[in-house]
Order: sequence, then C-alpha cells, then structure tokens
Amino acid sequence: MRRHETFPNAPIEEALFDIGVLPAREDLLALDDFSRRVVIEFPERRLRQKLVEGAAAKADIKTEAHIVKDVGYSYHHSVTNKILQARLDGFSFSTLRPYKDWDTTLADFLKYFDLYFDSLRPKTVSRVGVRYINRIFLPLPMSSFEDYFELWIKIPDTLPQSIIDLFSRVVIPFPEQGCISVVTCAIEKPDSDRRALPCIFDIDCYKNVGCDPTKDNIMKEMNILRNVKNEIFLTF
Repeated sequence: MRRHETFPNAPIEEALFDIGVLPAREDLLALDDFSRRVVIEFPERRLRQKLVEGAAAKADIKTEAHIVKDVGYSYHHSVTNKILQARLDGFSFSTLRPYKDWDTTLADFLKYFDLYFDSLRPKTVSRVGVRYINRIFLPLPMSSFEDYFELWIKIPDTLPQSIIDLFSRVVIPFPEQGCISVVTCAIEKPDSDRRALPCIFDIDCYKNVGCDPTKDNIMKEMNILRNVKNEIFLTF
C-alpha cells in the first residue's frame, strides 16, 4: 500500500485501539489491581455489562432467558478525553477530539495495555482492532455527494433527488492483510445556518489472530490495520 500523508487538521472524533484476549481469570476481582494502578489518571470507573443468552426453567418448562453478566470496567478522564475499557476478555483505549497522531495514540494504548497485562496475565491475543470515527463537514449547497465520496448511494433519476437522512454500511475483506473492514457512512442534521452538512465516516478494521501478547506482536498487527484504515480513508 502507498505511503500516507498526515493531515494537520484531521476530522477524527474518536480513535479507538482494541485487543481481544483469551483470559487467564474469570472473575472481576482480577481487574482490581489494574483499577488501583490507573485510579489517579482515571478517577471515574463504571461497571460494564452485557446480555448473554441462557436457559431458565420454570414449572418444568425450559425457556430462553437473557442474563446480565459483569464483564469489566470503563475508566474516564473528562479533562484529557481519554477512555479505557478493561474487560476479562480484552482491553481498549480511545481518545476523543482533539486527536494528535497515530504514534502518540499507539504509545498511550501500549502504556495502559502493559498495566492490563501485568494485572491479568492473559494467555493469548485473539483479536486486534482499530476504529476511527470521522466527522466531515460538507459545504452547502452541494451538487452531488459523489464530489466528496467515491462510494455513495445512487438514487434513480426518476425519483426525487433530495434526501433528509442516509445510512450505509459495507464490509470489506482484505485477504492479503488477513483483516476485515467495516465502513459506515451517515449524514447528520445541517448546522444552524445550513452552511455545512456533517457526515460521519466510520472506519472499523479488525483482525483475528492467535499470538503471544508481546509489544512487538501487537505493534506489527496494529500497523497492518493502520495501513488498511488509511487506504480506505483516502480512496473512499
């Protein structure tokens, strides 16, 4: 893939790095040590839960039931706009606007992942992911969305050409890199003076792996996803 330039005013609303692991522990007490290590930088901790399907028996009749399971914690810092998510099956780091650059974000991610690894000692990295959510302001009035995006929905000429809402999602495999990319585009309401139309351009790249949780392995896989993410951003 080609080399990519760095934009001085990138339209990135959120950049998220994620690691899935095969856990060595199955209880949330395993995350207490990690929580103590980050409490000064991230004083806000919130419990994360998910719904899991299970079987419930009542009057000798088996029924499907949804069970709420505690899976980890999220940690917030309202001043730095950074968020950590520590789960039994993975870890993620995200930074909100203003975004600086890839190297800074990756270094922050690796810094906190080291603390996560020391606390939980996961056996294997099972998945790596990079997600960049962009908000691009398109000037109004415009003649066509195709002036800004290569991939857009074509409305048949026999129908009215105006739209008031739009959401599109495509899933693209990259066999050579061994990853999948989910690209989502959506429009929001114009700003108050109707001079610009906000467009969400969401690039989510992930790869299933099975490697030791070393810094070199993680950086190698993350940089593969970085190149794919950049290629999508510039070619869409």
